[in-house]
Amino acid sequence: MDPEQLLIDLLQPHVGSARVSTRPAQTAPYVRVRLVGGTALNRRQDRPMLTVEATHTTETKARTLLEVCRTVLLEAASVRSTGVHGVTEVGGPANLPDPATPNLERYTMTVQLSVRRYPVRTP
Repeated sequence: MDPEQLLIDLLQPHVGSARVSTRPAQTAPYVRVRLVGGTALNRRQDRPMLTVEATHTTETKARTLLEVCRTVLLEAASVRSTGVHGVTEVGGPANLPDPATPNLERYTMTVQLSVRRYPVRTP
């Protein structure tokens, strides 16, 4: 499964009006999910590493939005239907303002998932 899409599908139902995507939205609030690396555990299991960025109009709202995402992700492994077999928090919530959007506030975190490998067809 595509790990970015997996996180988008997991988070979107829990973040209210915030849009969850791999790209920043034009207006806050939004959550950006980015695949930043990872490893293959074996031929059937991947350990993708993803950064989650929560952007909002105030630091408090950005932090709260990220905490919602954090809770959903840390609980995902306990729900079989998510496709997530494990979640490790690599970097906890951090206040990391985005210089491109000085009027908005951003909190980020990084997680590593344990998921079934994304099937690749060879020619």
